[in-house]
Amino acid sequence: MEELLRRVPELKPLYDEHLRDNQLLLPHLLMANITRFAIGAGDLAPRTESTRALLGCLEAGLSDGNDEVKELIGVSFAENLIGEVEGLERLRPLMGSILRTEVDRFCGYAEGGEV
Repeated sequence: MEELLRRVPELKPLYDEHLRDNQLLLPHLLMANITRFAIGAGDLAPRTESTRALLGCLEAGLSDGNDEVKELIGVSFAENLIGEVEGLERLRPLMGSILRTEVDRFCGYAEGGEV
């Protein structure tokens, strides 16, 4: 989480709010909020770099992270994209190959927008 906040400082308010609301870090719940951030940021030009940084960090987590990190990204990021057709269409081209494969696996994505 520290690396994610370092690479995407725009997530810090979400993180702080999460800790205030829950009094502790609940990673899967926070990742659901991060997914919503990514969906909302995917079409906003000023936030494209933060979206790319977020997706890059998730890509690295799937590539180099431990099993817990990989599960968190798969279950609580990729799975939260199910049904988010427009958001997925905007985010998918910004994803690395490992993250894209994981998202496709969860979302049943097929070229042409079938989710």
